Amino acid sequence: MNPETPEESNSNKTKARAIRLGVAFGACIGLSLSFLIVQFTDWRIFENKTGIQGHESKNQLRGNEAILNAGETTRFIQTVLELEDETDSVFEKFDPTKLLSIMDLLANNKQYSDAVSARSLRNLVIAELALFDPEVTFHLLDYLPPLDRNELVHVIFSTWARADLQAALLATKQLSSSQWNVAVLAILESRPERLQEIEEFMESVKLTKSLETLIQEKEVRNLLSTNPREAWHSIARDSVYDEEQINLLQDVLSAWVYQEGFAVLDQIYASRHQYSSYVLNDLILETVKFQPQQAFLYANSLTRDKQRWLIPIIVEAWSTRDPQAAFQALETIDALDKRQIHSKIFQNWATHNPSNLLEALESLPRSQRGIAARNAISQITMESPQLAQEILTNWSDVLGVRFSELKRVFVRYWALQNPEEAYQWIVANESASNELYTYMLEQVLSNLSRLDPQKALDIALSQPETSHYVQTGYSFSNLLRSLGKSGHIDLVITVLDQVPVQSQVSTVNTLVELLVSAGRWEDAVQQGDNVNEDVRMWYFDRFGFHGCSTNVTELIKRLDSLPSDDIRAIVVKRVLAYHESTGTILTDHQLKHLRSLAERLPEVEYSPW
Repeated sequence: MNPETPEESNSNKTKARAIRLGVAFGACIGLSLSFLIVQFTDWRIFENKTGIQGHESKNQLRGNEAILNAGETTRFIQTVLELEDETDSVFEKFDPTKLLSIMDLLANNKQYSDAVSARSLRNLVIAELALFDPEVTFHLLDYLPPLDRNELVHVIFSTWARADLQAALLATKQLSSSQWNVAVLAILESRPERLQEIEEFMESVKLTKSLETLIQEKEVRNLLSTNPREAWHSIARDSVYDEEQINLLQDVLSAWVYQEGFAVLDQIYASRHQYSSYVLNDLILETVKFQPQQAFLYANSLTRDKQRWLIPIIVEAWSTRDPQAAFQALETIDALDKRQIHSKIFQNWATHNPSNLLEALESLPRSQRGIAARNAISQITMESPQLAQEILTNWSDVLGVRFSELKRVFVRYWALQNPEEAYQWIVANESASNELYTYMLEQVLSNLSRLDPQKALDIALSQPETSHYVQTGYSFSNLLRSLGKSGHIDLVITVLDQVPVQSQVSTVNTLVELLVSAGRWEDAVQQGDNVNEDVRMWYFDRFGFHGCSTNVTELIKRLDSLPSDDIRAIVVKRVLAYHESTGTILTDHQLKHLRSLAERLPEVEYSPW
């Protein structure tokens, strides 16, 4: 089998997943092991953990067999590998003299370096154990630290494949999906001359496609290290993006920029229409955020068209690290629409240091002060509502800042955390007759209704008739709709007789909509008797409207159960009017039936308008 080239195989989306695995493992294994071999020194660093003391050389180890028995040697290795005594039975399968040779290996290196990590040491010991008996070493995997397990799989199967290829292949059947990828990649790397044999095995276990993916990965990984430009264009031609594909493109772009500098961005500009703009912009943002100033200086030297594309991305990336510097740099650029860029900067500035953003308000252009202040207050409120309350009025007289907007965002974010406390602040600081009061109250009740529906209803019903909340008529029904959709329809029904007059029209519309949408047709009919007589006809008009838009066949079945011919006439009239406007809801038979029924029903002089 000849592996596909990266260009030919790029249409296979699974390639990206496999490539990313290979790239991640790249230099890690080889570097850590080679580094270890040359850095090892005195093994006595483990004396306190193992109880082995005063032995500095191989000869001393051999001369103290009474102390260094098989059990002590095993405990020493278990300590290095961070294993418990439960692995004793596994270690009993190793030749004790082979285990002792690991002690010798450590003892023969006199200059122990603190730079050797416990993780690297585990790699070395596992590699030695795998040389002695890879199959027994394989059984240690489940006991090893989970974060290091994939790396150790690579170590074991690289060694195992050189010793017994067929045994290593058979063992891969016991691995999880991610470990399988690592193990087979290790086998491919260590036994490339046995590719045909590996392919035959994978075909026998129906994993040929998975193997092909790993082979493709090897090709593209080589391309990534030698020619990231070609790797970028090869991979990006796949128009189907997933997380693995995007992460791979990120690695390739980073390598490309590292090799050729930010001139890469100029090259990408020419072919930017070939890629998803959202994906491409995010990739560039992630790449330039570590050197945003250099990227900005480069982009500033380009033509206006390229500046308009690149500078917003670069400045946004810059603002995640130093928003104030990003803002100042942006102000040096003319002929750009900066509104959206400013919004991103202020979001990041507020996240980074909201107090600093507030202190800088008067140094900002007047047109930008409002959005900057709102971002800062919202962030401070999320972190500390009490602090936000203390400083809220400090910027109320800054030109360009509307105090009402600051109060809006303050209450909005406080209500997310503690709606009842936010409500007490509203009552103490705002007049109920104001529109702003209604907005704030709706924010409070929206959040409180999820925590305590009855409490939310009590607060809504306690509002004075003169309040803007009641006078609007629809605010109360919005709360009822929210409660009903959250499963509290019966709670809504219990307060029907307490609904303010101004809200009755919108409330009955909401109630019948909730009941019909929930399939509670009988309840919807019965509740018509419980609503105020002034809005009863309106209630059944809405019953007809919501009923025919939800399930007209079910609605027609309920016509005979309606309380009077007058109400039946209202409902039939509404259904026919709905059908005439859409021409789709009634079958020919239903249309004929309703028209015949309408002719027999009384003429009712009623208009909801």
